[in-house]
Amino acid sequence: MNKLFFCLIIFLLSSPVLAQEKNPWDRKLPFKEAIISYRITGTQVGNSTVYVKDHGKTSAIYRNATTTVMGFTNQEDTLNIITPDWIYDIDLNSKKGSKQTNPEKYFIEEYNNLSAAEQKKVAINVEKMGMGTVTGMDGQIIKNAVKILGYNCDKVTMMGVTVYSINDTNLPLKTETDMMGMKFSEVATKIAKGSVLAAKFAIPASVQVTHQPAAEEMAKSHAKMTIQNLLEGKQPSDRMKQYNTPSNQEQEMPSDMKEQMKKMMKLFGDQG
Repeated sequence: MNKLFFCLIIFLLSSPVLAQEKNPWDRKLPFKEAIISYRITGTQVGNSTVYVKDHGKTSAIYRNATTTVMGFTNQEDTLNIITPDWIYDIDLNSKKGSKQTNPEKYFIEEYNNLSAAEQKKVAINVEKMGMGTVTGMDGQIIKNAVKILGYNCDKVTMMGVTVYSINDTNLPLKTETDMMGMKFSEVATKIAKGSVLAAKFAIPASVQVTHQPAAEEMAKSHAKMTIQNLLEGKQPSDRMKQYNTPSNQEQEMPSDMKEQMKKMMKLFGDQG
């Protein structure tokens, strides 16, 4: 399954409570550089490694997993590079990839454009209305729900995905997925703090990367709409609610996500 899709979901799940003066989307991990190892079990079996630097502002996710559903098997070997400006989604098997602007960038920009008084109002409204209102996807959050590898983690559940991220960050240490007939977990087994080779964050020379502007426009609009709604104390717009209904997801879903959904259906035996 497309790791970028889960990156975007995790971003929405981990959007923080804004009860603080600094920009809530400009977050730092409790360590500057590290290598985090994960084990994948369930419908998917394999492992992944996340390399982070600059307190998590830049990361590289290497993932190798095999998915088996109803007798069909799919082998995944992917790399996702996330920087303050871009998210790269790379298939190491086909040597092809795509990039789009990091949606967190739009939230940072929209929030920074507010006055101090407006930022305070946004924080109050988030506290009042809760996570489900912020995302428009009925998300639920429990702060400091569990401790993993010595770190307090927030538990967020949405769209069949439960993520346990280090408190007030977007780094998951455990992800449980139960959607589209797939049920698997990805759990961190080790965090090795220390310097990381620069090569880990480089796009392989053999990979051809294309730009996907469609998803960017939707992310930019979502950030603007979310901040404006929070400023005005409004519930998510009807447009956002409609996007989350099954009948409209296929119509408004970016083309790369549509293609991935088709690939998923093939795993279930649909060759159309």
